[in-house]
Amino acid sequence: MMVDQVDMDTHLKRVQPVPFNKLLDGCLFTTTHPNITRSSSSEEEEAEYRAGDLDERIRTWVAQMGGKMVAYFEELTDIQFANPKKRFLITSACCRTQRYLECLVANVPCIEYHWLKSMYYRGKMIDFEKYRLPAGYDSRGRVVEWIYR
Repeated sequence: MMVDQVDMDTHLKRVQPVPFNKLLDGCLFTTTHPNITRSSSSEEEEAEYRAGDLDERIRTWVAQMGGKMVAYFEELTDIQFANPKKRFLITSACCRTQRYLECLVANVPCIEYHWLKSMYYRGKMIDFEKYRLPAGYDSRGRVVEWIYR
């Protein structure tokens, strides 16, 4: 059963997350999003988009947990600023955007945004592997897992 968005908003106003402004300290993030179409999206995904700008939510979650958003792929991979183990692409689904493909090539984990959302509301670090998105799909539609190089 899907929770009504109004009920969820009311619940979230009552249950505030604990302070955790160092949770993502030293982590760099960028985003990309596939086009969500009626035929390819679930009602839950559409509700998430209707409820507000997903990028704005991601920026808020990252900032409040002590991480940093970067606008350009080059900033994410600049060795001077980025610890290779603390760089992430946040997105809503596996996609073929330029940024998604660049991150796959650069060994930057592509992670579903629910990872940030879960940490934000739980107030603690969660292993991102559970939220890692695949590298893509083969010609038969089977998942091609991401492999670290």
